[in-house]
Amino acid sequence: MRQLMNTLVRAHSRKRNFLLVSFSFFLFASYASAAATTISSAGIVGNLVYTGAPNTAVYWEVINTVSNNPSGFNAGGGSAGFDTNGEFSLNGLNMEQFIAPGFSPYLGDGTYTIYAFTDITDWRNCVFNIVCVNHLPNVTTFYRTAGVWSTSLDTDLTVNKLELGQVVIDPDINADGVVDLVAGKAAVLIATIGMSPANPGDDRAVTVRAKIGTQSFDQQVTLQSIGSQGKEVQFYFSPTTTGRMNIEVTVDPLGDIAEANKNNNKKTVSADVKVTHPLRIAYLRFGGCFPFGGCYGPLTELSDAVLKNNQFIQTTFPVSDTTYSGSLLSSTYLARVYRVTAKKACNVRSDQRFSAIRMYDLTGVNLEAL
Repeated sequence: MRQLMNTLVRAHSRKRNFLLVSFSFFLFASYASAAATTISSAGIVGNLVYTGAPNTAVYWEVINTVSNNPSGFNAGGGSAGFDTNGEFSLNGLNMEQFIAPGFSPYLGDGTYTIYAFTDITDWRNCVFNIVCVNHLPNVTTFYRTAGVWSTSLDTDLTVNKLELGQVVIDPDINADGVVDLVAGKAAVLIATIGMSPANPGDDRAVTVRAKIGTQSFDQQVTLQSIGSQGKEVQFYFSPTTTGRMNIEVTVDPLGDIAEANKNNNKKTVSADVKVTHPLRIAYLRFGGCFPFGGCYGPLTELSDAVLKNNQFIQTTFPVSDTTYSGSLLSSTYLARVYRVTAKKACNVRSDQRFSAIRMYDLTGVNLEAL
């Protein structure tokens, strides 16, 4: 093993072409043949070997591609040389050196890719412009998730299902395959978010964003709350514009969580928003039967009954919350029972008799015309 002294390690800025941090540490070159690159949970690299012309320069860089990195910092790198056997090794490299706690939260969990170059111009292009081309083979990527390093990225967030509710779930009045909603009536969008594999110990927060027509809503959930059956996230809204409306839900729209697949983070559904005619209901007070002292008991809990009836109608029927009204009339009414005899045609006598109710208010006005 040969010790490479005073290797320069830098935390570069993608926005500014100057050196931010420099310090020295020891790297060890290996003469072993190249093998599959490994990494420990603590971030120690093993079996990472590059080959080139003996005794020539080699430059390497670790690029941090975590998407919530507003500073523009990449992780850093250094320069060394191939040994007399034409090998250069990064075995024993501690990836935690590149987290740079002083810059927290700019660097941390995310994706870290190691590139090696023999041309200093290509290396600088990677360092300062994040254009990493003409590099040596054996490009290696490591993932840091909740502080744990791995060589593969297993976490995968998905939007599994979208449901719309307004009286019932996913109403389709005309069976055209498009959900029908009523304008001006409260509705709910239920998005089921999944994560594979489930991780009860991961307390990181992730954004779930719903775009409903021109409106946008965000909610935060923790990864540990997304169990093996998924997690339902509810968004409440009231459609205001009639016609076809597109609805889109995205989990992790800001790219805060490194994932194996970002292509399944979004799901869309359409709804047809319809206008309805106004519905007005009048509630009448019955104070008893005529003559006085009749068949109904005293009026009790009447206002509460009207309130509950209104809630039932608004919940059960597809009517707009803004054009529905149910009010209790101020007058109190009496009911009088009488009997009616009907005759059929052709002088055929009939004894079909039935009871009817004629309503009067307390002033004696016949309200039958109502």
